[in-house]
Amino acid sequence: MKLPKIAILSFAVLAAPIFGAEPARPSEVAEAARTAEIAKALAQATVVQRKVEEFRLRENRFPASTQEAGVVPPKKTDQGPLTGLAVVADGRIELTLGSSSGVDGGRIMLTPTLATSTDPRNVQWACESPSYPSIADASNGLCEYVKSP
Repeated sequence: MKLPKIAILSFAVLAAPIFGAEPARPSEVAEAARTAEIAKALAQATVVQRKVEEFRLRENRFPASTQEAGVVPPKKTDQGPLTGLAVVADGRIELTLGSSSGVDGGRIMLTPTLATSTDPRNVQWACESPSYPSIADASNGLCEYVKSP
């Protein structure tokens, strides 16, 4: 006797907890995808961070604009989670993410400061977001959620 596919699928879903394999919940899968998009945006930002650091070494100050930092912002047709990227006063990097991150227009800010070490080349980065309460998870603890920028 051949069972219909729907019966086999129903058995697999219902029996999974019995056999110790719990199927992933849609919300967990969606959250994992959103976290991956945030992590991808932060990875893309590392190139911009290096440009800001290089500018700081050459000019002995942080850039005040995207153009001054020598950064080309992402185009709307580019693949990836970033829909906007800007370098603003004091080398601060502002990232804007699309809906794939869970918040259309979500923001992440990366702020450079000179490290307290004796090496003037060291730059420390603070990372904050008013858009993503779980940003610490997506960034392995490097970023923090703030209620206002």
